[in-house]
Amino acid sequence: MRLSSSLKRVAKFASVFSGGSLFHLVYLFCKYIAIVFSLKICSKSQKINLKYGNVDFSIYISDRMDLVAVEESFVLREYDFPYNDDIKIIVDLGANIGDTSIYYSIRYPKAKIFSVEPNPEIYKRLCKNTHYFKNIVPLNFAISDFTGKQFFYLYKSHLGSSL
Repeated sequence: MRLSSSLKRVAKFASVFSGGSLFHLVYLFCKYIAIVFSLKICSKSQKINLKYGNVDFSIYISDRMDLVAVEESFVLREYDFPYNDDIKIIVDLGANIGDTSIYYSIRYPKAKIFSVEPNPEIYKRLCKNTHYFKNIVPLNFAISDFTGKQFFYLYKSHLGSSL
């Protein structure tokens, strides 16, 4: 049962990024599975080529949580709010690897997107993933309720870092 639901999830992921091409759908289905297995074997990030709407782009994935983040942004469309298309500024706090910023860049191409990521290692990946999107501005700092310096706690899982 669990394998069946996992395969459905992978199939939905592949169908969103296939651009209607059966070949690309099968390719992405296989690539998704290969990435999950290769991430367990080696620690290198994997490049995945995606198409969303009319936009082709690449994103580097280094663990399964990165795939989940991409899935949340593009497949589940968790950030598809009913705003009109004339948004001028978007601030993505905790931008992580840039998946949501890329989604916003495609959804609101006229907006300037400020992607704030305090973790220095994740910030490098954010820059790598978003450098083709000219309306995304990556920023390496944190947002807080005070001005000054604060210790930043880095955890092994980049999803757990905090002030």
